[in-house]
Amino acid sequence: MIPPALPWLLAAAGAVATAPAGAPPAGHYAARLCVTVAAQAPNCGPASAELSDEGELHLQVHDIRYVLGFGQGALVGITFHGSMQVAEFVSSYRWAGRTLLFGDAPRGLQYEVELTPAGSAAASASAASR
Repeated sequence: MIPPALPWLLAAAGAVATAPAGAPPAGHYAARLCVTVAAQAPNCGPASAELSDEGELHLQVHDIRYVLGFGQGALVGITFHGSMQVAEFVSSYRWAGRTLLFGDAPRGLQYEVELTPAGSAAASASAASR
């Protein structure tokens, strides 16, 4: 489900929702999300993720949900706490294999999302090591 604001934000950023270049295939993934605030050490933890055929990434960490849309070199992100939208941002991004790197400059945040196919041995081993 696309939040009502995502198409508007993509249009405002001059982006059209497309599958992002370099992204892994659509599907469900176990994920590891690391967030760095300013010069502090990253804070990492498990998440679940789904990458749609259109390239939209839904990332869930407890009751925080990130909806990320991609188009023309821009990532448009919306952050929800439960059903309430708490932030929106536009960022550059890059995929490094199954790892997505992006930031929220106004809030001084850097994100790293590592995707592992759900149900894989690597996902199970990663979850067991946490």
